[in-house]
Formats: sequence, C-alpha cells, structure tokens
Amino acid sequence: MQHRIFPLALLGLFTNVAAIAADTITLPPVNLGSTSFLDGIAKPASLIQVTGVHFDADRLMNHQGKQIAGDNRMQVSALTVQLAHISKYKMLGGYYGAELIVPVADIEPDTDIGLTQGASGLGDVLFSPFLLQWNNQRLFGKPLFHRLNFLFRLPTGDYDKNQRLNVGKNAYSFNPYYAATVSLTPKWSTSFRFYYLWNAKNNDPALIYQADNIQAGSAFHMNYAFSYQLKKNLYLGISGYYLKQLRDDHIGGQRVVNSRESVFAIGPGLVYRGRGTKFKLNAYLESGAKNRPEGLRLVMGYTWYF
Repeated sequence: MQHRIFPLALLGLFTNVAAIAADTITLPPVNLGSTSFLDGIAKPASLIQVTGVHFDADRLMNHQGKQIAGDNRMQVSALTVQLAHISKYKMLGGYYGAELIVPVADIEPDTDIGLTQGASGLGDVLFSPFLLQWNNQRLFGKPLFHRLNFLFRLPTGDYDKNQRLNVGKNAYSFNPYYAATVSLTPKWSTSFRFYYLWNAKNNDPALIYQADNIQAGSAFHMNYAFSYQLKKNLYLGISGYYLKQLRDDHIGGQRVVNSRESVFAIGPGLVYRGRGTKFKLNAYLESGAKNRPEGLRLVMGYTWYF
C-alpha cells in the first residue's frame, strides 16, 4: 500500500489556557488530537496545512478530577497555519526537514470562579529547524514509517501581564516528539506520536501571581490512532490523546502542590486524500481531566502538498 500523505506537527490549539484558581499555572497549548491517522508517513515534499479547532468545555476539574461547583464554561476557537518541507537530503538514514507553525485563537470563558474576560490574537509560533523522516522500514515484518522532530515554542504571542487570561505564554518551550505508523495489514494501520514537554520560566508573570517568575511543570503527552482504508482515498477509524504532567508548577521558585494536569480523550475520525490534497475530520470526548477544563474537541484540517 503506497501512501502520498504528509502529516506533520500541528500545535498551538489553545485548549488548556484557563487557570482553575488564582495560584494555578497552565501548561502551554500542545498537540492534543490534531494529528491522528497515518501520522508517521511523510515523503520528501513541501506542504501548507490549515487546521481549525473548536473546543467546548462545560466543566472545570480540580486536582482530584472532580468538577468545580458552579456554572463554568469555556469555548476556544483556534486556527493554525503550518509550512513544512522534507528535503531529499539524508542524515542517519532519514530525510531532513523543517517546519513553521503560526496559530491564532479566540478564548471565551464564562465561569463562576472569576474568569470571565476572554482573549484573542496571535499565539506563540512553533519552529522546528530539524526533523528526520524514515520510510519503508520494518517492525516485526510490518511496514514502518517514523519521524523524529525537535519543536521549539517561541514567546511571540499576544501577552499582557495585567490580564489573567492570555493567548501567548511569554515563555519558551521545548516539545520534541517521535511519530510512527505501522501498516498492520493492507487495510489496517496504527499510528502513535509521543511528546515530551519542557517549559522555561516566565519572568514577567501576570500580577495575580505576585511573584518574579512562574514556571509550568514538564509533561508527557501522546496521540494514538487506528484506521481502516474503506476506499482508495478514504480512511476511517478511532483516535485520541492522553496528557500527563510529570512535575509540579513553580511560582517564585516555590513548588505548587497538586498543580499537575492530566486528560484522556477518544473519538471517531476520517481522512480523505485527493490529488495533492488531504482533508481530515476528528471529534474527541474528554474524560479524566485534572486541573483543566474538560469537554468536546472538534478538529478539521485541509492540506496542500507539492
């Protein structure tokens, strides 16, 4: 089965931006479900990809995974534009490439915990100067396509320390990942993407923190997918994501107890490939959230590759 699809990282989706309490720091927005089917497959080419996300959360969860009392709702609409190129030059047996991702978002909270003012504008740009793509390898005799990517988040987004809610995080992040797709049969395939997230300090935090700096803890997150090729260009399946914060947040150098975030999601999706194009649609229902909003996420994207 020969694939001609070039999915790469799509981040900056702004769904974990709401502070649960005044002394809570949130992780920067990361790729939660914006890549799914056939994720590890890419060949030397260039692409332009536009992805829209709508996240509707009707509950905020505390550190025990219990719903915070009151009418707490948040809606986030985001759009990312990605430019990527995988060259024909090889290094360590893989094709070398790079990418740039520019996000914009609109955040509309309506809560009983004092978070009512929204935010909108340009998000933090993501840039990878180095990725390697390996094709046509084998894992237990099955075709394997995989990629290693070194993504950096730059503090370029709209940010105002006088506001509690911002689109930009005003801090650098390092978010490398490993993605792989295994063709289990000529029709069935599975894909996984594993991330590590490290966050630098924000040395100009919002005034509510009353500190010289804040730092979100490190985290692990992943996307997973299982797809079936229904027709020549149509793939259907199930995909999802999981996030687990590994270290506590810090405010003014002091550890914030019970500050770690987590969430799990699963849902249906599809990918349709045309000549030089690709369309994707995914829906995810979240559960098990801690220290973050929990709800329904819709992802839709269109890609031109050449």
